[in-house]
Amino acid sequence: MITGHLPRDLAEEFQSPAALTVEGVDTLTALWAVMERRHPGLGRWLCEPDGAMRQHLTLFVGWRRVPWADAPLPRAEGQEVWILRAVSGG
Repeated sequence: MITGHLPRDLAEEFQSPAALTVEGVDTLTALWAVMERRHPGLGRWLCEPDGAMRQHLTLFVGWRRVPWADAPLPRAEGQEVWILRAVSGG
């Protein structure tokens, strides 16, 4: 089971809970597809049309930053994926 955590404002925009629990996914792309089915538009908001992650998002699987959208997910029970808006500025 994977729990995907969304920024609260993004969850509210798509009328989604801030934490979505999903079973049977083994890549982030599969997780996005489930999110898209449950909350239309959310998966497309996370990824560009070519499948790449949107530029201003940062992903963590567990405590490890993941730089690509199709990363495999560890098979450990209770794994967590955090989707954060990138913070930038000067």
